[in-house]
Amino acid sequence: MEDNDSDFAKQWEKLSKDINMRTKLVEEITGEKMPVERKLPSSWIIGYLVVNLIIVIMITSSAGRDAGTVFFVSLLISVPVAGIAYYVSMQQHHWNKLNKMGTLEELQQKALKKAYGAKDWATTEEIKIALGNSGSGLHVGSKLYWNGQGHMMTVGGSRGGKGVNLILPALLADNLKEANAPSFVVLDPKGENLAVSGTYLQSAGYNVLAVNPFDIPEIILFGNARFNPFDLFSGTDPDFDKYADMIAYALIPPASHSNDYFDKSARNYVTLYIRHMMTQDQEPKNFRTLYKWLRLAGSERTGLLMQMSKNDAFDGDIKDEATAIFGQLVNDGGRTVEGIYSTVRTATDVFKDNQLRNSVSASDIDLKTIAHQKTAIFVCLSPADLERCQTWLRLFFGSVMRALTKYYSRDRKVVMIMDEFPTLGALKEFETASGFLAGYNVTLWPIMQDLTQLKSLYTNSWETFVNNAIVRHYLAIGDNFTADYISKRMPKKLSMVSTKSADNDELREVVKPLLEPHEVMGWQNMILEIKGLDSPGNLIKLPYWEINSNASPNPFRS
Repeated sequence: MEDNDSDFAKQWEKLSKDINMRTKLVEEITGEKMPVERKLPSSWIIGYLVVNLIIVIMITSSAGRDAGTVFFVSLLISVPVAGIAYYVSMQQHHWNKLNKMGTLEELQQKALKKAYGAKDWATTEEIKIALGNSGSGLHVGSKLYWNGQGHMMTVGGSRGGKGVNLILPALLADNLKEANAPSFVVLDPKGENLAVSGTYLQSAGYNVLAVNPFDIPEIILFGNARFNPFDLFSGTDPDFDKYADMIAYALIPPASHSNDYFDKSARNYVTLYIRHMMTQDQEPKNFRTLYKWLRLAGSERTGLLMQMSKNDAFDGDIKDEATAIFGQLVNDGGRTVEGIYSTVRTATDVFKDNQLRNSVSASDIDLKTIAHQKTAIFVCLSPADLERCQTWLRLFFGSVMRALTKYYSRDRKVVMIMDEFPTLGALKEFETASGFLAGYNVTLWPIMQDLTQLKSLYTNSWETFVNNAIVRHYLAIGDNFTADYISKRMPKKLSMVSTKSADNDELREVVKPLLEPHEVMGWQNMILEIKGLDSPGNLIKLPYWEINSNASPNPFRS
């Protein structure tokens, strides 16, 4: 009997210590005093008291003169028992609450993490709250949706699943049937995204347009739309210089070398020719005319410059600049002028391809309406043509970005999905406008294989864009620079490391990144960063065919 009493006392002491320790840990983790629950006794305690009272009354009524004694004795017994039962009930409630918050070991880990500032992966609920928790908006992977303003960025190695897990789920989302669904402008190497999503988008009410200058056969049924950037503005437009500057920089981007005299001068020549073209009526206002004019030589060039020298538009600037070119031709025998014209011709050589020149000869696309009507524009080139057509691509996407700063809508987002983004080369509009385009309800979504590509193009501003992007994906990382960069951005986690000595083994706490660089490179899921959320998300890859059945068969895959 004494042994049983001793065991019970030990168990009770152990239980009390556990409760006290866990209570202190919870208070340490939350920073708040854990309140003592003030609850009414549970129903069985109330029942016990009622039954006890009935028994007391029955005994009292049958005991006669000794009734007072019986009643007093009964109260002495029942009240303490009821009190003990109530106390046990309260302790049980406190115990249940502690159990929900974790075991002693789990609470100790949480307290250590807080002490070291360590964090773990974000929970699904935390991610949903950070994304707006609306369940609508742009699909950003694994059935998660973001309905905020700002930009996105995806970094993932070749064949890492960027298309099937991110791009196509966004283009095939069920909520695109809604009236205020976003418009899309997509750089679509090979045309695979259009082939899989185009028919669904049409059924969802989108005007689907393919810019397919080389007639990729798998998407030929979507046509071949043309765009003429000169249709966006006129010779008297207040924003004329902004458009002309955009075109000049698309043709001749900033050079990496320090001596960029010829590049700057070539951009000035391009702007001069654009000004003259947009203020005359003899020739069409398109790239066919500009391409032809920039290649004139001898008397034909002289004749055109003579026409320019009589053009009074832009407060006489055209006339003055044409006269200055004449002066250079005389002063140094034309060496400098010919060097500048050579730079211009090299920059516009891409348009010697008649198919590309035809693609910018007129407009089947009205860039002024894409923010006001459900529109999906796919710019489709074979991967082999991407680098060769870099100038043409910059011209198109620069035109879209510039147009959306004027013809935007508060009610409809425009999402610019730029797969293989580095193939555009340095795009001035991306560097200068990305900071404020979000305010025009535009979301830029550049997609690249690694961060070294972004850094090489935008040496001084690449990290600014990374940090400003609201939603960032990393998957199938294959290079050390990107892996190191991601690891350094990771929150710290707490690990227990065994330290062996001659006498015993000890465990000590070590703080290290949530993922080391080598772990980033081997990570099978998608890493999701959301601006404002301290911990990243660990998302499973969920391909479009596991989300819904909106896709068309992929003609590029057997």
